[in-house]
Order: sequence, then C-alpha cells, then structure tokens
Amino acid sequence: MSSGGTNLRVGFVDFSGSDSNDAATNGTEHVRHLRRQLEKSWPIANQLKNDNADSLFLWIGKCIAEVVAEGCQRFNLARDDPLPLGVTFSFPMEQTSLDRAMVTSMGKGFAMPPNVDLGVCLINAYDAHRQSDGTHSLPPVYVAAIANDSVSTLVSFIFHYDGHGQYNGRQDKHQDEHQDGHQDGHQDGHQNGMTHRRAVMGLILGTGSNATIPIKLSMLHPTKRPRNIQGLTGDKAHDVKIAVNTEWSINGTARPMRELGWMTTWDDELSARNEKPGFQPLEYMTAGRYLGELGRIMLLDYWSQTRKTSQACLPCKLLQPESLTTTFLGHLKPLDTPTLLAKLRTEFPPPPDSNFAWTKYDVEALYRIAKAIEMRASAIIAAATLALLTLGGELPPEDALRASPDGEDECEIGVGYTGGCVVHFQDYLADCQDMINQLMFRTYGAASRLSVVMSPCHDGGIKGAGILAAAAVSSGGQDGLDDV
Repeated sequence: MSSGGTNLRVGFVDFSGSDSNDAATNGTEHVRHLRRQLEKSWPIANQLKNDNADSLFLWIGKCIAEVVAEGCQRFNLARDDPLPLGVTFSFPMEQTSLDRAMVTSMGKGFAMPPNVDLGVCLINAYDAHRQSDGTHSLPPVYVAAIANDSVSTLVSFIFHYDGHGQYNGRQDKHQDEHQDGHQDGHQDGHQNGMTHRRAVMGLILGTGSNATIPIKLSMLHPTKRPRNIQGLTGDKAHDVKIAVNTEWSINGTARPMRELGWMTTWDDELSARNEKPGFQPLEYMTAGRYLGELGRIMLLDYWSQTRKTSQACLPCKLLQPESLTTTFLGHLKPLDTPTLLAKLRTEFPPPPDSNFAWTKYDVEALYRIAKAIEMRASAIIAAATLALLTLGGELPPEDALRASPDGEDECEIGVGYTGGCVVHFQDYLADCQDMINQLMFRTYGAASRLSVVMSPCHDGGIKGAGILAAAAVSSGGQDGLDDV
C-alpha cells in the first residue's frame, strides 16, 4: 500500500522469473519481472485528514480489506495464510527496523499526534474489517516493510533504471520511452561509447516535496545510524552507504533560503496560515499543496498594491483561503485570453454590486505569477538536487572531474521523480531539468561526460513497497534498515 498526502493506493505486486544473464555485482541474480495487480486508489477526504488518527487508520484498514477480499477470489488465496504487507507512508517517521516505524509529525493538512506506531495501527485497523458474521473471512496480514515515499521511489527506481546502453547522441531506448515528453538531460556532442546509468536519488514533487539518497554511514549522526548494517563482503563499516530519507524541507531550511533572498513576505504569509507555521519552508515554495495558495496571496497583493483595488470589490471566492487551486494555476497558459477570461469569470465571479471586471491584464498578471512561482521552485529543486548529490559523493567537487568508465563512455546519474505537481504545474519538469543542465555546464564544462537526468518513477510508492516486502520475506528477517 502507498499513502500520500492526496491519495491512498492498495494493490498486489507480483514478482516472477529472473534473468540469468543479468547478475548483480555480488553474484546474485536480479528478479526483473514486476507487475502491479488488482490495484485500487482512493482520494483521502479532508474530513479524514482533519479527524483523529483512529478514523484515518480505520478507513485505510477498510480499503486494504477490500483489496484483499477481491484478491482472495481472483488469486484463490488461502484464508489462513498470512500476507506480507509493504507500506509506503509519505510522512516523517523514526525507524529502528524495516518493519517498524513511529510517525513523528504530520503536515499537508493532516491532524495526527506524534509517536504513532504505524504498523500496529494499520494491522489493528485491518483486523477490524476482517470479520464477517463473527468469523475471520480474510487472511491475516503482517507488516513486512515500511518506508517513506521517497525511499520507496528510490528502491523502485534502482530496480528499473540501473544498467547501460548504446549512446548515440541522445538518450537510449530506456530514456526515449519517458512518458512525460520532457527534454533529456544530455548535452550534445558525445556521439560514441556507452551510457552507464546509475539510479542514485528518489525525488517527490507532488502534494509535498522530499528526497532520498544513499549516504555513507560515517556522515550520519550516531543517533541516526541503524543498529545493524549488512554490506557486501569486504566493505568497511564506515564506507557502507544507506538510503537516507532526508526530509529536506523540515525545520531549518528557512534560514539559508532567507539569507539567499529567496523568501518573500508572501512566503511568510503563507507559512503563518499553515497548521504548522514554519514547519516545512522548502515544501511551501515547491510543492503542490501550497503553490495555488501562494499564487492567490500574490494576486491579492497585486490588486491591492498595483491596481489599488479594494478587497470589497474583488470576487468573494478569491478572498477565501485555498480557493485558487494549484491545479487551476498550474494549467493557466496565455494562449487563449478570451477562453481564460470566460473561465475566470465563471470560476471567480465578482460581487453583484461591484464594478470589478476581469481583464486581459489580470490574466497576464496571474500567468506571470504562476510562472514566477514555478521558475523559483524549479531553481530551488535543481540546486537542492545537485547539492544533495554532491553531499552523497555522487558528484565530484567543482575542481575535479570524475573519470569516465571508458574514454568515450558517459556516466548518467539518474534522479527518479514522481508527483503530479512536477509533471503538470506550468513547465516545472522541463525547467528543472534545464536548470540542472545549466548548473552542470557551469560546474564541469562542456567536455564533461557526466550528466544528471530526471527520469519518471510514478508508481514507485507501491512498487517500492512491494520490492521491500518481498526482499524482507526472502531474507527471513528485518534486523536492520540496510538488510534489504
């Protein structure tokens, strides 16, 4: 299952077959065939977000039971055989093992106390819906693995992305099949050799914003290190890398962005109106839950300060918080002004006795606001991505170039992204990739054979949960976060 800030997804993930010609570096074979089966999705209603934790978990348990019941019929599952459950949960958690997590805090409009045992709550909620006529009609479920959404995205991304292919001046077939139609991250000029791909980062840009990368154990504070670490034979303990859910937006990110002049009075107003002011500053500037409201705040300020329009004359709906959605703002394009004017007049009509009227100048102003929000978000994410990759040792220092595996070979650093905001809000994805390319060019020059490429991993939450659960079951235990 995968629970985000907007939707819940539950389904069966099937692994079958292996490729004997594709072995991992430590000699084990990779299972290459993964299919999502019997998957269902539900929007998470605001009432569930705002209510107590018990109500939310009981609803999740009901959804899990619904899919399990249908799975029992379709796949002839035994009613007494426990089913392993992989969980992707898109909120900050403290984990001491792969199968246990304590929810530490919630954002995105959710009301939940800290220190909630996620696995226990999910199983109890599912068990409440197992009974029919006083008997257990559904098989028991146990939590095999829990991960944050960015961790699951990285796991799924590694599963599908790593490898190499012939490079002929553009992305290989794997990259040509990107479903979002964005420009690839390669610079022109390297026509020969192989492209060596490495998946190194999971990036979330949907309702919220987060990232996961592998980081050396020695770089972590002792209190953040797992109790048990299993690396490859011969690895030194301090050199072992583990996947770290950075929660890069939580408290502490405001100060450097403010010092750089990135934060405005509009951002401060948005933060002050949130359920936890100042909790996730970077997310307020880059993620889907907040960008529409930021645009509304800026538009009202434009009318007040530039147009000198009284609020009493403005559309009443626009005076209500969150009335201008990120979806509406993200699709606003200045291509057909008459159509947009009609849409705005219908969506946000002025008061009956007001002399306010939507004009083409308002359409242009709103588009410029949307584009400015998107360009700043793209710049922040591009800079944060390269900074994180440098911290993790995936990119060399500015005064050094990583040697290519071969004279003509390319090294492609893959960033697996998911989330509706980065795909649909203005030109977020294309601009973010373009800014990454520009930063790489400025840092390493045109001769560099190193590139950072954003690649889609849209089903990473549920696939990653399935991969982790299967790995945990096959390993026979969950002693440490690095066991899988």
